[in-house]
Amino acid sequence: VWQVAQATTFEKDERDTWEPGTQADPYAQCAWSDADQAIGIHLPGEGWSAEAQGGMPGMVARVWNDDVEMIVTVVPAAPDLVRPMIEQQLGTALPDVDIAGAAKVSVAGHDGRRYVGTGKRFYLGGSGSRTVVLRVEGTEDAIVAVQGELDEIAGGIVLGDA
Repeated sequence: VWQVAQATTFEKDERDTWEPGTQADPYAQCAWSDADQAIGIHLPGEGWSAEAQGGMPGMVARVWNDDVEMIVTVVPAAPDLVRPMIEQQLGTALPDVDIAGAAKVSVAGHDGRRYVGTGKRFYLGGSGSRTVVLRVEGTEDAIVAVQGELDEIAGGIVLGDA
């Protein structure tokens, strides 16, 4: 097999115009990005803001409007590994709903467990060995009022390889 592979010649297709160093910036269209963390966030329109957010390990950004706040955390593990840990913390199984490539997780209840309660939502999605966890807080009415915009933010996250 090696003899055949070594004897094979390759020619670049004339239509192939890619050259090293000419790759487009994957975060160019994002309202907020952090190339070091390899993440970008699209905002749904006026009234929404985003900023870098430190604190807990993996916490990279805060997205908010007047009534709702979303904390963006990147976990260096595959979504299939992160999901059971979050489900254990919440004490409930999380449903999968596809939002433009991200898995939407909505949780609401009054069971007294940490992170669960009226006015909280979780989104979980990722690729490869990185998972994005979005924790949304606000009043239940405020969250319901902007649910479509929250879905748009979750579905528009650009996650690269860090």
